[in-house]
Amino acid sequence: MTPLQTSSLLVLFFLAPVITQANTIASNEADTNFHRAVITSSVKQHFVQFFSTLSATKAEGMKNTLLKQGFPAFINIHSQQRKPYYQVQIGPFLSLDTAQQARMSVIHRYPQFSFLSSAILKSTR
Repeated sequence: MTPLQTSSLLVLFFLAPVITQANTIASNEADTNFHRAVITSSVKQHFVQFFSTLSATKAEGMKNTLLKQGFPAFINIHSQQRKPYYQVQIGPFLSLDTAQQARMSVIHRYPQFSFLSSAILKSTR
């Protein structure tokens, strides 16, 4: 075995667990997304919208702040009059009560942001 073949085998030996772990994570994410899609199609869900802006940067900042606090935040891009509006929302929640509790939790956590109190509760099926 040549030194090049030996070094190639060593690289494969050390990378195999990393590649396997990456494939497992991707597989788990796909499984989670599949289960989320199944739940989404059959159960009424509730979301809370806190923020809507034309600025993708501001929306991303708000989303990241909520994520750091443990809220399931995401950005919904909605086009209106050819302009994208970035809506920062949390959810889905399976019950309206849970969505309302999450809404109040965010409002109490950030009292300095008065605009959060006008959050909108949305329901989808």
